[in-house]
Amino acid sequence: MTDLLRKFRDFLLEVVFPGQAAKALSDFIAAHPELENAPARDGTYSLLPYRHPAVRSAVWLFKYRGSREIGRIFGTAIAAHISAKLPDHPLFARVDTQSPQKPLLVIPIPSSKKRLRERGFDHGAMLAGFSAEKDAAGRFEIGHGVLYKIKDTKRQAHVKDRKIRLQNQKDSMAADPKKASGRLIILIDDVSTTGATFAEAKRALQDAGARAILCFSLCR
Repeated sequence: MTDLLRKFRDFLLEVVFPGQAAKALSDFIAAHPELENAPARDGTYSLLPYRHPAVRSAVWLFKYRGSREIGRIFGTAIAAHISAKLPDHPLFARVDTQSPQKPLLVIPIPSSKKRLRERGFDHGAMLAGFSAEKDAAGRFEIGHGVLYKIKDTKRQAHVKDRKIRLQNQKDSMAADPKKASGRLIILIDDVSTTGATFAEAKRALQDAGARAILCFSLCR
């Protein structure tokens, strides 16, 4: 398939037939249950391959158009992925509805105020919300206002070099110690490439006293 045909197909999925994009995503996830067993890479668990057309189109619709239908599919998928990985981490695995511990704090990578104004919605908060909805065990608590941007950065998608990505994110986030201190935290994002964004988010949360942090992205 030529690049032009790929772009036309993606346009149809993303703009003309968004319902078809959701179905294509659901079908892809259902056909590949083995993805849930993927090991962590660079300290991050990633569920889906971004290069796949159905995944890429769905991410675009969710991130830039705020598709709630696709958001719910992503929320279901990442909640299941998190649940599958928790037994590998004793601190996190012991948290359940009968435990005296506080629930796991699910925190999305924050967007800057500028990005939020441009889009008109917070797709990260949507993803965290849909993930918590799908956690039948009641172990997840959404971390509102725990982690936030304090500096605008270039879009990571526009920065290819890992060293430059790390520098781009440096000191761009902060966390509220009153909300983060002593907590077990699950960080989530839509796409992870080099891990630079997660690294900065972890730094901010650790500085605020977080007890332990796990990172999950929808795609890599």
